[in-house]
Amino acid sequence: GFPALDGIVMSPLALTLDDVRDRPNGPPLVLIGEQAEELLTPSVHHVGIDNISAAAAATTHLIQQGRRRIAAVGVQESGPTATSRLRFDGYRRALAAAGIADDPALYASVDQFNRAEGSTAVARLIASGTDFDALFCFSDSLALGALYTLGTHGISVPDRVQVMGFDDIEEGRFHIPAFSTVDHGVEKAAASILDILSDATRQTGVHHQVPYRLITR
Repeated sequence: GFPALDGIVMSPLALTLDDVRDRPNGPPLVLIGEQAEELLTPSVHHVGIDNISAAAAATTHLIQQGRRRIAAVGVQESGPTATSRLRFDGYRRALAAAGIADDPALYASVDQFNRAEGSTAVARLIASGTDFDALFCFSDSLALGALYTLGTHGISVPDRVQVMGFDDIEEGRFHIPAFSTVDHGVEKAAASILDILSDATRQTGVHHQVPYRLITR
């Protein structure tokens, strides 16, 4: 049986609906992260932001700054891709709402969300000769790698290229040049998780949406 736990909080990358559908009676299960959004059952909760809206807001901010050639850094085609798909969807929705043509030449693919992949993706973008005036990076780690490559190529930030990240990690708050990002509501999510685990009467699993915040720097 289960040990004496008040609850389990998990950020899954490979769980399926079958894995959680027939859970034995046990502590409440709260899932976080984009891969978990499709795993709701009567005994499973999910806590997180609306990634599509957040990504659309981030892209719209760049558009409002006068940027029209916005590259999407973080497109994924294999592996756990839920985060990439949702943020890419938001990016494309913002372009469409602004009447900006969707150009596949501005899709910068990565295998993982890390600095090395962000650096390499932007190096490929530069080598392709594609004109761009902004980068929407699907994570701050990708943004940090992208900024490295922009710097080594002598591309001025934010004058020539404006950079937007996602996640508001601590390292990004102290980086020069500064870049904007999305706060994905970690504190509100933590409070929501504690509320779920402390409510013994809560039986029905549901998506608990927490607010995001656009941080402009």
